[in-house]
Amino acid sequence: PASYPVFKALCKSVPMIAIDIAVMPDKDHVLLTYRDDEFFRGWHIPGSILLYKETIDHAIQRVIKSELKIKVTKPKFLNYFSYGANREHGVALLFIAEPKGYLSVKDGKVFPLSKVPKELLKVHVPEFLALRD
Repeated sequence: PASYPVFKALCKSVPMIAIDIAVMPDKDHVLLTYRDDEFFRGWHIPGSILLYKETIDHAIQRVIKSELKIKVTKPKFLNYFSYGANREHGVALLFIAEPKGYLSVKDGKVFPLSKVPKELLKVHVPEFLALRD
């Protein structure tokens, strides 16, 4: 991992690969987490940027462990999306997984797929809508 200033500079010069994990307790609901930092404010599908020399499987496990702190079934690839954000642009790989056991995430909330939250990050709207299909 690079220092934060180097990371920000890289975000503006090379496409990023995002790994997003849609945790779905059933086919009609998804867990979203809330983010509030210098780049984003709102609900989003948990995820992270793929790190240098990191495998996709490792990135998925890192997101599940660090952001969600829950156990899930083996995530399955759903789709990919091109995205542009205020920090970077790139490709997001969307995976879905079911939670194992009780679903409780400190900064998360389960939303029905039929109702997009008002504060959903714009870059995640296509992913959220793809979950409904």
